[in-house]
Amino acid sequence: MSRRSNYDKFPSIRVPVGPECVWQGWRDILLRIGGEISRGARCISVEIYPGVFEPEVLAAFVDGLHPAHVFRTSHCWKTPAEIDTLVKDDVTDDPVFGRMSRLTIEDFADPSAALGGYAEHRDKGSAPVLQEEVNPSSRGIVVAF
Repeated sequence: MSRRSNYDKFPSIRVPVGPECVWQGWRDILLRIGGEISRGARCISVEIYPGVFEPEVLAAFVDGLHPAHVFRTSHCWKTPAEIDTLVKDDVTDDPVFGRMSRLTIEDFADPSAALGGYAEHRDKGSAPVLQEEVNPSSRGIVVAF
């Protein structure tokens, strides 16, 4: 019984080539982002790989862009203890054949954790408050990190 795989074994993304497509060093990177800001961009999203010096990257964006707010996505997740409790029914002793989980990414999120000092808003529901918090329209540039 032969079945054609629907898995892309050689995924790729075409990347434009040329000096206008690659920037090296914080000065060039921030100049490029500054150009986007001058054309109306207000929310800058930064994604980094594990092992990157996160404090250095964040400091470069904060010092170079002076955002009105930095939204730390790493603060939006449940604690390790909460996650252990959440997944305990799906974890088995078998490292290969466990159970298919019913959980989704939303189950691991804790939007109220990102509110930090905004406890007075928690009774209103976290999602609208978070949307307001990262909405750059009234406060200037927001960096989502």
